[in-house]
Amino acid sequence: MNTVEIIDYCLSKPGAYLDFPFGEIPVCVKVGNRLFAQLYTKPQNYKITLNCDKNTGEYYRGLYPDVVVRGYHCPLIQQPYYNTVYP
Repeated sequence: MNTVEIIDYCLSKPGAYLDFPFGEIPVCVKVGNRLFAQLYTKPQNYKITLNCDKNTGEYYRGLYPDVVVRGYHCPLIQQPYYNTVYP
């Protein structure tokens, strides 16, 4: 998937919308006031951070340890719920 396809997929979720609370980057997708996807779209630093439940995050970090890590930018208490995916 490319960036446009990822954003389109995220926006297909009921109530999802784009938001830019931190500036131009990251591109954020929210439902209500909850941020669930952050896309860092610069080619030299491309990644996406996704919000999910703790068990799902642990599962994917265990399955893909080289590309899925705890949310790199999050406070420790939030890291189990945010997962950063590298290409």
